[in-house]
Amino acid sequence: DIEQFNHLLMYYRTYGIQISINKVGTGTSNLERISVLAPDILKVDLTNLRQTALLQSYQDILYSLSLLARRIGATLLYEEIDAFYQLQYAWKNGGRYYQGNYLKECLPDFIETNVLKERLGNECHQFIQHEKKKLQKIYNLTEMLRDRIGDVLAKQKKNEDINDWFLQVRHVG
Repeated sequence: DIEQFNHLLMYYRTYGIQISINKVGTGTSNLERISVLAPDILKVDLTNLRQTALLQSYQDILYSLSLLARRIGATLLYEEIDAFYQLQYAWKNGGRYYQGNYLKECLPDFIETNVLKERLGNECHQFIQHEKKKLQKIYNLTEMLRDRIGDVLAKQKKNEDINDWFLQVRHVG
């Protein structure tokens, strides 16, 4: 009975227990379960991010999951992070928690709280620098396009054919 199950989950939450759904985005979980459980944490498996054939569609699915998590107030935990680009992807797409061999190999005991603090700080700084460079390139391209269009508009005659104008914009530069 779903009503009793929800009551049990509410009872657990009164004790501070958070509900998590594991393996989100791998096909073993579905949206119905997410809506019924209203989890506090969505554990997103990044294993498939390594397969270039699935890359764009899988990234679209993961992006949708990040939007869903934000909408329902859930925190994202990205797991199976085995490479730098997966960590960057998780960071860029709203991850709060990260797991995987790239960060630290699986150990039978808990690790110290701040063992990865400096490393993650440096890597997040690299992510930020990368995003700044990307934004600067977009800004520069926008400025160049604005200047080109401005030059063409300054030369345009009032009654000139629109097709000629587009050809002029295309060949300026």
